[in-house]
Amino acid sequence: MGVYKKVFLLVALAFLLDGILAFALTNETRTVMLNIPARGSASTSYREKTTSTIQTYRSTKINTDLTDPCTDCTLLVKFETIYGDYCQERVKMGGTIHPPITGFDTPGTYRLVLTRDDFTLVTTYTFGEWDY
Repeated sequence: MGVYKKVFLLVALAFLLDGILAFALTNETRTVMLNIPARGSASTSYREKTTSTIQTYRSTKINTDLTDPCTDCTLLVKFETIYGDYCQERVKMGGTIHPPITGFDTPGTYRLVLTRDDFTLVTTYTFGEWDY
């Protein structure tokens, strides 16, 4: 086998491995649509995180029956493990947050718990994307 063929095969293998590893190390994205009752909270189901990547939550839309969209509504987003450990951060519509402390980037079982952070007497409808 000629030198050029060996170099070509080596380069082709490198491109193939690069694509496979890039796919394997990416977050999984889940669309989150939750209805938060007045003075209450709502949560996702637990999800298995298999990579050591940073979790993020992007708030794409928040609204109520009285305000659509609700750009001033603040959500308290809790990143919670199956063992009850959690960290939380506040977000408004259009914002992106991630756990403010280390340890939530490791593989494990997690869920999100969303609460309306400011006072309201109506249900809040939330839409977002959770990368875990």
